[in-house]
Amino acid sequence: MAGQKAIAIDGFKISGCSARKAKLLMGREAGQILPLLVKNPDGSEQVINISVE
Repeated sequence: MAGQKAIAIDGFKISGCSARKAKLLMGREAGQILPLLVKNPDGSEQVINISVE
């Protein structure tokens, strides 16, 4: 959603995470779920579960 900022992938903070590590964390097989923690424009945080196809 516009204005949201991804802050963690599968429980690992993105800040300070290398691109290689982030790519490994995002690697999922079809049918698996990728949990992504985002910060909303109002400062609240929420987990979005992305289904990999």
